[in-house]
Amino acid sequence: MKLRTSVIQLSSCACLSLLGCSNVEVSQPSAADEPAAQPAPAAVGSGGGLAAAPELRNQYTEHIGMFTGVAPNPMPGNMTGTDLGISFPIGDELYFLFGDSWTSNIFDADFNLDSAATTSIARSGEIPHLTWVTGADGRFAPFPLPNLKVMNLPVEGIRVDDTNYVFFHAGWNDSEKRGTRSILSTFSGKDHRSLKTPPLHDVASDKFLSVSVVQEGADLYIFGAGHYRKSPLYLARVPAREVGNRAAWKYYAGEGETFEDTEQKAQALIPTECFGEISVRKHETLGSYMMTYNCDRPEPGVYLSTASTPVGPWSEPVQLVGPRTGLQQFVHEPAAHDDGLSDPTREKEPGAVYGPYLVPQWFGEPGPGLHEIVYTLSTWNPYQVQLMRSVLAEPGYSASAPRRGAGLERAKLVNPGFTDGLNGWTSERDAFTTFDDNGRPGLTTFSKEKQAAAVGKLSQELEIDAETTNLLFEVHGGGRTAVSLYEGATLLRSSRGPNSNARVVAMWNLESLRGKTVRLVIEDNDPNNYVGVSAFELR
Repeated sequence: MKLRTSVIQLSSCACLSLLGCSNVEVSQPSAADEPAAQPAPAAVGSGGGLAAAPELRNQYTEHIGMFTGVAPNPMPGNMTGTDLGISFPIGDELYFLFGDSWTSNIFDADFNLDSAATTSIARSGEIPHLTWVTGADGRFAPFPLPNLKVMNLPVEGIRVDDTNYVFFHAGWNDSEKRGTRSILSTFSGKDHRSLKTPPLHDVASDKFLSVSVVQEGADLYIFGAGHYRKSPLYLARVPAREVGNRAAWKYYAGEGETFEDTEQKAQALIPTECFGEISVRKHETLGSYMMTYNCDRPEPGVYLSTASTPVGPWSEPVQLVGPRTGLQQFVHEPAAHDDGLSDPTREKEPGAVYGPYLVPQWFGEPGPGLHEIVYTLSTWNPYQVQLMRSVLAEPGYSASAPRRGAGLERAKLVNPGFTDGLNGWTSERDAFTTFDDNGRPGLTTFSKEKQAAAVGKLSQELEIDAETTNLLFEVHGGGRTAVSLYEGATLLRSSRGPNSNARVVAMWNLESLRGKTVRLVIEDNDPNNYVGVSAFELR
């Protein structure tokens, strides 16, 4: 879910890249040594549940990698981007619900419709492989509800007995920039194309547009927010088997565990008027509930609160994602240089993060007093879903983020300035030639003989050590991808020429890639254009 007119620019607290944490350094500091807790946005709910869950601090947050759009999860058909990534289990698989899914053509009937994919609960590798639900033509299969276009999208899924329930934020009013309706429908099996139409209920709602649902015994607790990013948090309760009957919902009405019959009587569980996307899941090891959400108080970010019961009391929020970190690492930030992260043609549009959706099946315990949470996170530019992890510490424990790339020799390229022709580079089709670029060597696929018709590829591998931060170069020529960075088949960075001889200055941040072996690729696959690059410099 996102607003094109107003996007909160956020990013991760620290951007490292490996999911495994066997090398996490754990200590039990004195009280004086413990990191200070993050500032909290206003008071939280104080319902009549048990004592609050153990206080947790965010020790560090890591960017695991891009979850959609690249290997192992390229887009189906003509899909070019998507967001959200809400998951719920169906048997031994996780079903992921994705929001507005872009196609290459904004006039396409499928543009801004929603998509879904599955993967095994048993995670294999850093980024598990998704199997997209597609049609016979290979295009993604949208949800069959009518009018599910921009900002009308799935926000939660849950399985009760043998039925899958999907909640939708709908009724987008563009003039007011808000949704107006809440929709609940069902499907069976593992194919959302069987979604029932008409739905179980489609109601006007001021408090339950964006929702997250958890089961406690025979009941479902439904956490809801209304006006996007301008709403407090509300709570409803309903017997799980009656969730489709809106008349059976009861609404939290204040202190204690008082629930009333009508939504109008619902009182804020957490009064801060900032909630956007919400994700509430139970942490089985801790036996407590975790809530991640967007909020702009005290500063824009993604926050975590915990409680022993759905009613609370909920802990003071801890910031997982802040306003600056991660920019130019997995979130695009327009600057004097190109960071290699932007979607094509969107270089001047800033990125953002939103939609932190917990995946409790992938939680871990990296050490005594430490708890790893894994969640999806959407970035506005590139318009994709990322996979994140945060390591939380109980009082008396702390942990340092692993220092990726430690012990490696300083990263280097062979013949980075082409002073020795193409030596050190692996060449395909041998279409590249060197030339004098204002007194310094340059590389191009343009020649007097073939003009722009030549095509080819050059590549070279390198390891990123713990000290290397940036790769600098200039690119000119064709507007298609010219210079790229890969880890295996996964595209990490790419910069393109401006379709002219004007130079695009590129500076790629490599901090999140430390410890990885990557492949630098210069490619011209367009017989109607050419590619030109300057010397590469590692800093």
